[in-house]
Amino acid sequence: MSAKNTKLAPEHTPYHGTPRSSSMPCAAAAAAAAAAAAAAAAAAAAAAAAANWEWELHKQRQQIPQQEQQQYKQQRQQQQQQQQQQQQQQQQQQVPHPSDAGRVRDRTWKSEEEAAAPNAHHQGHQH
Repeated sequence: MSAKNTKLAPEHTPYHGTPRSSSMPCAAAAAAAAAAAAAAAAAAAAAAAAANWEWELHKQRQQIPQQEQQQYKQQRQQQQQQQQQQQQQQQQQQVPHPSDAGRVRDRTWKSEEEAAAPNAHHQGHQH
């Protein structure tokens, strides 16, 4: 999706000189990046908080009111959701890598073949 496609011709937009949507892709990308960074930070903070919470539970496991148990369950669910979001973001970032690895493999394989070819020529000349 290029920004050019989202811009309408002037005759289609009599009310505004330029449609507002033309500036949206950049803003949306920046907002998505900021949200991803915030989610990562929140997940790290949640993990630390959950570790402390688990230790508190461990110390006073016998006398836990029902309410605290519910809070703990809610925290665990939130943390799991954040971890899933992080995993999805990591998967999106890793998409280009397999093809890059394939290209590198092709390059090394070809270079080995090319390296082997001159040797064969030299051996042929020696005989």
